Amino acid sequence: VTSHRPRLLTTNLLRYCVCVTMPGDEASVPELSHNLQILKIQEERVSAYEDFEAAIRALIAGGAEEDYEKACAGITQRFKSASEHVNSVDAALLAKDTAAAKGLSSWIRKLQSCEKDKLFLTVASHIERKRLAKIRIAVEASAKRMAEHKEHAPEGASCACVKKQEADKELDELALEVHGDQVDAMNKDINGFVEKINEILDEIRYWESEDE
Repeated sequence: VTSHRPRLLTTNLLRYCVCVTMPGDEASVPELSHNLQILKIQEERVSAYEDFEAAIRALIAGGAEEDYEKACAGITQRFKSASEHVNSVDAALLAKDTAAAKGLSSWIRKLQSCEKDKLFLTVASHIERKRLAKIRIAVEASAKRMAEHKEHAPEGASCACVKKQEADKELDELALEVHGDQVDAMNKDINGFVEKINEILDEIRYWESEDE
């Protein structure tokens, strides 16, 4: 697998984004009918996202790529299990064929759709944050080289290499700004999904009191 490392993130991106399946795609899992199970499953999703965030932070801080990949593999399975679990609850509700059960089912499907989009965006943001971290390192290294060159260069000296370093530094700083804005935009969109998901969970709590 290490021989194909440059393609690993793209492969993981596609794999992660199918972890949130829609009703009808799930594997055979034990039937669950209690509404509170949805909220309990969602707590596991929140925990998985927290570990996902911890993994990317550790990587950006200088951690090993292998540790990040190992963490992501485990988190992927947790997302997949949670999605299948939610779909099993949805299937059990639809089997009851009552108005309350159908109402709850519609909110579960909205939850799954939002979770799928949120997960896709979160994975994309990890890729962008890794890229941003590399650019930041390049900017810092460029600034250090320029400082060292000026320190050791003869007084009044000017050469093409200095201009080249300055031009490269400007390009890196521009890239840093562009990718930083991209990450900020992604985080804003992710927060938007979090708000939608919380609204849906409030509706699910409401339906929990209904006679299914």
